Amino acid sequence: MTNTLCDSLFARHEGNEAPFLQLDDDQVVSYDAFLKRTAQVAHVLQYNGVSPGDRIVVQAPKLADTIALYAASVQAGAVYLPLNIAYTLAELDYFISDAQPSMIVCDSRDEIEVVKLAVRSGAKLRTFGGVYPSLSSEADAQSCVFETVDRAPNDLAALLYTSGTTGRSKGAMLNHQNLLSNAQALVGLWGITNDDRLVHALPIFHTHGPFVAMNTSLLAGARVRLMQKFDLGAILDELPQSTLLMGVPTFNTRLLADDRFTKEITLLRPSGTSCRASNIRAAPNSSRNCRETLWEKFKRTCCTNGTRTWNCRRQNLSKPIQTLNQIKTFRSDTTLPFRLPNSLGDP
Repeated sequence: MTNTLCDSLFARHEGNEAPFLQLDDDQVVSYDAFLKRTAQVAHVLQYNGVSPGDRIVVQAPKLADTIALYAASVQAGAVYLPLNIAYTLAELDYFISDAQPSMIVCDSRDEIEVVKLAVRSGAKLRTFGGVYPSLSSEADAQSCVFETVDRAPNDLAALLYTSGTTGRSKGAMLNHQNLLSNAQALVGLWGITNDDRLVHALPIFHTHGPFVAMNTSLLAGARVRLMQKFDLGAILDELPQSTLLMGVPTFNTRLLADDRFTKEITLLRPSGTSCRASNIRAAPNSSRNCRETLWEKFKRTCCTNGTRTWNCRRQNLSKPIQTLNQIKTFRSDTTLPFRLPNSLGDP
């Protein structure tokens, strides 16, 4: 019995007491505790009729339980569909009508409006908190052991809707092997290990937050400082004790505008080395090309001699490394290929 993504990302951490998530209230969740919570949430899904291949629409806040819901969806063989928390009710109605989920999970503050969509679509509704049946409270009463549902590499694991710039948003289907191969490629390229500590301030309804940042951390066994929202001061406070930062151009712009964002607190360390005198590796990502002026300024502010940084452009989850644009800085002895800005494929 195998489940491609679950076996590689989650099940391998059974009994692992190393820290996985550090939350805003300083609570630390170990890998093993996270797996037990995942099993509890998976029981809730199964009890409420979620079958293998069913879609779960998630428009929820960034919580440890939301991450566990993603893992539980994988373990139960369902299809995880995260949606922007800023979507209007009309937009949400379109996505629900198109995806036809068997369950919808939302913030309790939105339950009065979302319940109407759930009733119309025939989907079960669960919330984080609130009057409606709470997913978290239901999970509290469940067993910490769950029999993982078989899923093959080509079975669907997630759906992500396009931005809709050229028409109505369309659901992009991502299977278990798509997500796993990308995580494996990025862990190797970025040199992520269980010694790393990631500052995770990205949203978890886009590609990068759950399927890049989380999947690579899980695969490598890294520690994640999970921030519920972008907080510039908190990020700056976390940098000296962290080794990995992922962001987008807007993210970088706000960092660069703050006088506290200096080489002294970032000290970007070389990838693939054990050097701890310098700390952070940066892996900015964008669905649009980051302007070279912004990226060059980011490098000048953060990079020291010997540092590698990367700029992920137009990352395509179906082709793991083809559109990953590496920018090499201040180093001539790298064994990785040099890529020109905006280039694709092999040099």
